[in-house]
Amino acid sequence: MQFTYDACTPEGNIVSGQLIAKSVEEAQKQLHHQGLFVLSLKTHRRNISLIRKLLARMLPYNSRIRFLSRFVRQISALGRAGLPFITSIQIIADETKHPIYKQAFTKLGQDVALGKPLADAISRQGHLFPPLLIQMTAAAEATGNLEEVYSRLGDNYERELEFRRKIVGAAVYPVLVLLLALFGAIGVSKIVLPQVEELLAYSNAPLPMATRIILFLGQPVVWHQISLTFGLLLLLAFVFFLTPFGAAVQDSLQLRIPIIGPLILHFHLARTCHCLSLCLDCGIHLLAALDIAEDAALNRNIQGEIKKMKAGTRIGLGLTSQLRALKVIPRFLVQMVRVGEETGSLPEMLGQAADILDKDVHHALDMTITWLEPMLIIVAGVVVGFVVFGLMMPLLTLVDSIS
Repeated sequence: MQFTYDACTPEGNIVSGQLIAKSVEEAQKQLHHQGLFVLSLKTHRRNISLIRKLLARMLPYNSRIRFLSRFVRQISALGRAGLPFITSIQIIADETKHPIYKQAFTKLGQDVALGKPLADAISRQGHLFPPLLIQMTAAAEATGNLEEVYSRLGDNYERELEFRRKIVGAAVYPVLVLLLALFGAIGVSKIVLPQVEELLAYSNAPLPMATRIILFLGQPVVWHQISLTFGLLLLLAFVFFLTPFGAAVQDSLQLRIPIIGPLILHFHLARTCHCLSLCLDCGIHLLAALDIAEDAALNRNIQGEIKKMKAGTRIGLGLTSQLRALKVIPRFLVQMVRVGEETGSLPEMLGQAADILDKDVHHALDMTITWLEPMLIIVAGVVVGFVVFGLMMPLLTLVDSIS
């Protein structure tokens, strides 16, 4: 606990300050050992403000994943080096620059110094630490293998971060190509074509349809209307997806997108298998592991299916029979779970299945990028060709009229 005190020195001076102690009696003893006469001693509560919680929720998801990956990796490495946990937390807090993360580490170290279990201390920072990490920490403390569990958690977070980085990297190229083609078309419609239009006005020659379309799209009023409409639609979509129903619709649509949908599904399946494998390997019961996997799932459809599997497990159904009833589950995953249940090696089988799904996801993503690049070049070529056609046709019309 943290206390705020007012005390009197032997010289008669009044001093104030703060200290950390397990109880009021211990705080008084600390002040008496310093030769101070206690005037007042109050518990100093430092609850995280609502604004700080909102700021933590607004952090980019990739930033939070990097934070978690670095945290578990450093705790695992420093713990294996023989450093006490409080010292490890202090080292991490000293090198952390972000104020939200730095305060979380400082508070975490204070709670552990007061004798609280690490899982309880982490749960008090639930706005930054997910339920998966809290439950895994509690299981690791009970079994005494915190370093090993945190090392595997670090592997999971790094896999997820690598996948997200690959997605972002794959999206940069197509967006850049389309933006360059769009800006080129806008530049031609606003700079070159108006001059050609003036020349054609003297010859009374009609403008070709392609040229009129480009000139129409190049008008500021048109772009203002398009921007306003597009911005309004984005705002409405953002507000809609913030609602529970909208979020459920978004998760469902993600899994039904052609080509991308199966890739997203396999990513979520791999993540769930990794989570279950880690939980079962730490000695957590299957029902509790399903609870953790449900909380850790990022897609509401996946959460709903895990919830149904929990209900089936409670009445004695095996995972194999429940997975077999789901048409979207790959057959090899069902067979590996069946082998794991029959041989008592379910954690190992789930881990191997997750690795296979990870490789499938990365291979599918590489193939998608490989096919996407030539398709985007074709699209950009069509846009540029249309602009060139709209530019050349009035010039040819002008030459014909002069002839």
